[in-house]
Amino acid sequence: MSEVILIRHGSTKLNAGGVSAERIRGWSDIDLDKRGQKEAQEIAARLSVDQPRMVYASDLRRTKETGMTVARACHCPIAFTDKLRPWNLGIMTGKEVSKVLPVMNKLVEHPHIPVPDGEAFNDFRDRYLPFLKQQIEESRMYHKPTVLVAHSRNVQLARAWDKAGRPDDFSYDVDRMQDYKDEVPPGGEVRLK
Repeated sequence: MSEVILIRHGSTKLNAGGVSAERIRGWSDIDLDKRGQKEAQEIAARLSVDQPRMVYASDLRRTKETGMTVARACHCPIAFTDKLRPWNLGIMTGKEVSKVLPVMNKLVEHPHIPVPDGEAFNDFRDRYLPFLKQQIEESRMYHKPTVLVAHSRNVQLARAWDKAGRPDDFSYDVDRMQDYKDEVPPGGEVRLK
């Protein structure tokens, strides 16, 4: 089947305590915790029946760990790329998500404004969405799924771009980007055909 299976990495110590205490991980390079390792094994077992042709993972440790677990279970190659890094939230890294989410949402509405010590939302979008589009096209060409192991904001942006109809200018549905009510949990997936 030709599709991209977009995976959110497993849990880390900064996911501890659920959404109310969850902290921005951003570009911090942290490992999976024990729960995250278990989530990686569970998603790998589920994906092994899909027989993906390739796994790509962000070059941060938590996604590399998740991706390597999936690649081993699926007996397929893996490559690491900074194209799958999350939005660099600079000075917000380590802060409670619930406390900085209103600021993040304003920055999504004004995507050209950079986060101090981070990047503008447009920079994240322009790095990530062309890579995602390329992987969707390649999965169609090869008639086999491709697995992308990324981060929460990547999954949100993919869903927002999909809701907007996947326009070539990489515009996205702002409301969908800001809607975390049905956020994909650590170790969860979204499939894009």
